[in-house]
Amino acid sequence: MDLKEINYMDLLEHYTQQFKDNISIKEVVYQMAKDNLIDKREMRNRAIIKDYDNLIKDTDNTINDIMASLSFKYDLSTRMIQEIIYKK
Repeated sequence: MDLKEINYMDLLEHYTQQFKDNISIKEVVYQMAKDNLIDKREMRNRAIIKDYDNLIKDTDNTINDIMASLSFKYDLSTRMIQEIIYKK
């Protein structure tokens, strides 16, 4: 489905009906990924970048420690983590 063709109000209505009163952003994002409306790899990369930014601000760890931590968390090589972060 082309993203230009999506009526986001209809999509929101669809997910609201599907989840009833228990709707959360996390559930909607998971469902959109499941429906192939969001690229799962792009979402993972954005999560990695957000985690990296938070770790840089909130810890005294070295860059190498942060890369190793993210590598373990996301089950990717440190080289892949570096490529994702430095591509941002």
